[in-house]
Amino acid sequence: MKIKINNLYVTLFLAGLYGYLITLLPVLTSVDSISYLSYAVDSESELVRRFSVSTAQGFVNEPAWLLLNIGLSNLLNRNPESIVLFISFLAAFFSFYFVFKSSVTTRNIIIIFILMASPIFLSNFVSHLRGGVAMALFITAFMQKNKNIKAALLLVTPFIHISFVIVLCGYLLSIVSLKLRLSDSVYLLVSLVFASALTVFLVNFSSPDVRQTTSENSVNVSGVGFLFWLIYFFNVCFFSRRTFEYRAEIDRVIFLFSINMLLFYLCSYFVFYGAGRIMEVTFIFHVVSLFFIKNLGRAIGLSMIFFLNVFLWLTKLNEPNLGF
Repeated sequence: MKIKINNLYVTLFLAGLYGYLITLLPVLTSVDSISYLSYAVDSESELVRRFSVSTAQGFVNEPAWLLLNIGLSNLLNRNPESIVLFISFLAAFFSFYFVFKSSVTTRNIIIIFILMASPIFLSNFVSHLRGGVAMALFITAFMQKNKNIKAALLLVTPFIHISFVIVLCGYLLSIVSLKLRLSDSVYLLVSLVFASALTVFLVNFSSPDVRQTTSENSVNVSGVGFLFWLIYFFNVCFFSRRTFEYRAEIDRVIFLFSINMLLFYLCSYFVFYGAGRIMEVTFIFHVVSLFFIKNLGRAIGLSMIFFLNVFLWLTKLNEPNLGF
């Protein structure tokens, strides 16, 4: 009997295996692990404290993340290690499940596994758990056919990680542009204006802490990441098919959304510290966008991601906790 690679049970098994393997990585000793272990046991008091300051303070400081930790704390007997590992497993499981279920074919399976093994993607489940949970929820919402469920899930993501306000803006622009059926050249111009305006806004109106962190880290920016993703962006654009030739609306949205987020990253690379975090949580869409370009462009993009993964892993192997 022939088993389809996107069979429900095969997908569930592989997603569970992927989630389990993620928990074997240094989740509990990563750079932000102390913070996440603290959230696992202190979220209830932290939630009360934030709302006692003001309702606005409570809502803008990621209350859904705190509520998740409170719920799991009661479920898992306030064991911080178990809570953190379970959150990591869930985020990895749902991310893998929906990507594999919706995108995998014999032709695309190599792209999927290169994506899943990327240190950029893995960091969402190891050292940047809030972003990973929000990303998993965003992917889950992205794949929903029911518009009400999709909207509800999308609106929760900024209450898990505030950076998803930016992600949702990029997603909304792709939806509106698709409805307006903008030509590819006009869309690129609109997306560039959006990315530039959003960057200017963030640089001038972000919190003092963010501005200080950006200033402190700007001297350490080499520009290598900027050059890599600039080449990748031109490759995707040059070899892309006409947007409205894609068979499904979700394919067109993924492609347009990827363009938005790539342009935002490039515009904000040297001036906004959070640009790298946005790249991490949207990385999956930049890789999946390779499905929608011509074969030569797909080969070039896939090779770039593959060698990027090899380079990142080689640098991480000699670092404590694999660099997470």
